[in-house]
Amino acid sequence: RQVWVTLKRRDGEGYEAHPNVADASNISSITYSHGFIEVPPNKPVVAKGERVVVRIPLWITRSIKEPV
Repeated sequence: RQVWVTLKRRDGEGYEAHPNVADASNISSITYSHGFIEVPPNKPVVAKGERVVVRIPLWITRSIKEPV
């Protein structure tokens, strides 16, 4: 499954990915996101602090003028 996330910069340590809690079918959960993570079907929970890969869709990368 895909979980849309918002990124927040950490002090010199990269980014934190925060899940958007709106229903996945709700377009606002995508509109306000910076990207998404892919969670395998056999993994019920992503633990806080766990490293994830955030995939940023092409339409978002084209609109970024400066780092988040």
